[in-house]
Amino acid sequence: MGQYLAENLSAALTKPNLPFVVADRSKIAAACATHGLAISAITDPDTAMWIASDLNARAVILGKLSIQNGKLMIETRSYQEEDLKQLAGFRSTALISKDMRLLLDREIPETSTSNGNSVPVSGKNGYAYPKCISCPAASYNDVAVHQKVQGTVILIAIIGTDGRAHEIAAIKTMPYGLTKNAMEAVSRWKFAPAVDSNGKPVAVRQTIEVSFHLY
Repeated sequence: MGQYLAENLSAALTKPNLPFVVADRSKIAAACATHGLAISAITDPDTAMWIASDLNARAVILGKLSIQNGKLMIETRSYQEEDLKQLAGFRSTALISKDMRLLLDREIPETSTSNGNSVPVSGKNGYAYPKCISCPAASYNDVAVHQKVQGTVILIAIIGTDGRAHEIAAIKTMPYGLTKNAMEAVSRWKFAPAVDSNGKPVAVRQTIEVSFHLY
């Protein structure tokens, strides 16, 4: 449903004589894959702007859907590249049509490998955990340090047989660009792949915690 509305909004904004150009949405997935991210990772403003910069975009529009009192609640927020300042946004409700209900009921496909098989969870059903070989700490930034922000970003990713993290997404985020910093760090980490009960290297789904502490 979110993808359908985003494509309609993009089409509505792609009109002549407007003082801006809308980036090609079809390139978002490839830009995410370049950084090892899942498309769902761009719900975070810092991460969305990171991907937008690859598409030479200077602002992003993010949306959120929810159902309240039997109606569809649509919320949008727009941010500019400089300082991620929020530009504008709106909140609206809509009656849920039959076609909209079909989209809302459509399940998100399970994470899968390139050959279409479901990715197992590490530590279960005979699948071992991947082991970190080179996993340097994620970097702080000046704003987060100034605000004395500490905590943990929780990510989920597929650790492939190549020892790299793929389809990284955030389960728990942190402000001031720390979620983006955590994802960027994990995308560069190197692992010894997990193995199955026969000792064969396999891709697994793994939860990863990236902590930020001031000393």
